[in-house]
Amino acid sequence: MIVIIGASGLIGAQLFEDAAAAGESVIGTYAAHPKDGLIPFDARTESLDNIAPDLGAGDTVVLLSAYIDQNWIAENRDEAYALNVTAGKRLAEETAARGAKLVFLSTEAVFGGADAGHLEDDPVAPSTEYARQKVEVEEFLQACSGDWLIVRTGWTVGWRPDAPCPVANTHQALLGGEARMAKDNFFTITDVRDVSASILGLIGSKAAGFYHAAANPPVSRVELAQMVMKSSQNGSKMTYSAVNFDEIPFKEPRPRHAWLRNDKISAETGQKFSPALATIKRKVAMIEAENRLPEG
Repeated sequence: MIVIIGASGLIGAQLFEDAAAAGESVIGTYAAHPKDGLIPFDARTESLDNIAPDLGAGDTVVLLSAYIDQNWIAENRDEAYALNVTAGKRLAEETAARGAKLVFLSTEAVFGGADAGHLEDDPVAPSTEYARQKVEVEEFLQACSGDWLIVRTGWTVGWRPDAPCPVANTHQALLGGEARMAKDNFFTITDVRDVSASILGLIGSKAAGFYHAAANPPVSRVELAQMVMKSSQNGSKMTYSAVNFDEIPFKEPRPRHAWLRNDKISAETGQKFSPALATIKRKVAMIEAENRLPEG
C-alpha cells in the first residue's frame, strides 16, 4: 500500500495516477482542494490511523503536503512551519512506529550553489525559510531509526491546466514586455511524470537515503526564456532583458546555482529524464492551445 499525503498537488496528483495505473493499492489525501478519489486529511492535526489504520511493514507513506511558495513562507513562517516541519516530523514518527517506509520530498533550494551541480551527499546551505524547513525535516529523518527515503527535485512542470509552472509563468512574463531574466541563475526543469516515475521506481527497489530526481543539464533563466520563445508561435512578440542574478529582488537571499545532478538515480535505477527543451516545448504548446492564441 502507498499512502500519498498531498495527492492533490502537482507531484502528488501525478504520483497517485501513476501508482494506481501500476496496480498499486494507493490512498491519496487532499487538504484544501478536493479531487475525485482522494480523502480529506489535515496533516497538521490528524493521525494516519484516520486514513490507513492497517498501515504497517511493507507499506509506504509519501509526504508531499507542504507550503512551497518561498515568498509566502518568508512572510508566514509560523503557519508554514506548522505544516512543513511540525506535521512532517509527527507523521514521520507515526510511519516509523508502524514499520512503514517514509518518502519525503525535498528541494534543490537546500543547497548554497555550485557551478557543477550538487550530488546527494554535498553539504546543505539553506538561505531561505522554505529551504531551512526542508533541511530540518531532512535532519530529523537522518536521526531516526526508521526506513526513510528523501527525494530532492527542482522546478517541476505539470500537465494539468491549474498546475503552477515556471514555464507558464515565464511565457506570461515574456508576453508582458517587462521580463528580466538572470543569465547567471541556473536550475533544473523536470517533467512531473519523470519525478513520479523516479519515486515509484525507488519505492519498488526498496531504496533508502537521498536521491536527486531532476533533468540534467540545468538551464539559466535566460535559456528558459529563449527556449520558451523558440517553442512559441508568438515568439516574435516576446521580449526580455538579460540581467545579473543579484539585480533581481527577493525577500530572502537565493542561491544562483543550486541545481541537482542526477548521476546516482540514473546509474542505480536507469531512470531517464526528458530534456528541458522537450518539456518546455510541450508545455508551451499546451498553454497556447488552451489560450487559443493567434499565430504571430
